[in-house]
Amino acid sequence: MLRYLGKPIDMTKEAEGHVWQFNIPSKDFGVFVENHLVVHHMSEGENIRVMVISESSPLEGAIKANPNLEDAYLWLLRRKNSTATANEKN
Repeated sequence: MLRYLGKPIDMTKEAEGHVWQFNIPSKDFGVFVENHLVVHHMSEGENIRVMVISESSPLEGAIKANPNLEDAYLWLLRRKNSTATANEKN
């Protein structure tokens, strides 16, 4: 199924405002990842730097990050799947 027809640069614009970056304590990461779409994470001492795809800020203090092409693809898949699920419920 085709998810996007257009230029890659325009596709990344679709995800702007939906990629978030922040640090969380390592001990909280396991529970967090069960409930969020984590696209990147990296250990930084006692914390983990996390990048998440989300409609809105997933955590207080999260900052918007610039999406790359992979982020945009995941955002489009998530958005389309959410729309399909909502339509199935109606």
